[in-house]
Amino acid sequence: MIANQITPSELETQLNLEVNSKSGRLFTPSDDVWSLDETSRERLYVSKSAEVVPTELRLYYRLALSRYAQTHAPDTVKGVVATMLMCNNLVDRRVNILNEEDFLILKAKMSAVQEYKMAIIRGFLKYWIYEARIFGPSLGYIKTLEKLRIKGNVQRQLG
Repeated sequence: MIANQITPSELETQLNLEVNSKSGRLFTPSDDVWSLDETSRERLYVSKSAEVVPTELRLYYRLALSRYAQTHAPDTVKGVVATMLMCNNLVDRRVNILNEEDFLILKAKMSAVQEYKMAIIRGFLKYWIYEARIFGPSLGYIKTLEKLRIKGNVQRQLG
């Protein structure tokens, strides 16, 4: 691990502090639903998106995602949350996005046009460990994901 676990009380404190999204909207990381942009009515269902993360790491996921929202555009954060939600529905069982086998199963379940969405998740997971330095994915897991080939966004390439 690059990051150490923090005490439960420190984690709770950080999750209950209001922070600004990159677009300047205040939100509280402990809220189940976030709105990151003043001009959009879109809501991010963070609590539901965390279901693909092991229970013991869901609060760390939320903290990493909140820091991601402070440094990345709302649409980028929305892409992470939407893909995590999609992963919930791809297989008939609970998946763990922090497990290499489950990540590969999810990647295989994506259509060729959707596969790039796993790169969105990989980018967020790399941010989580390398930049946010928040306890969560193992360094070995991240290094494995870095070696994985994932097709790019075909629609974006055509447009």
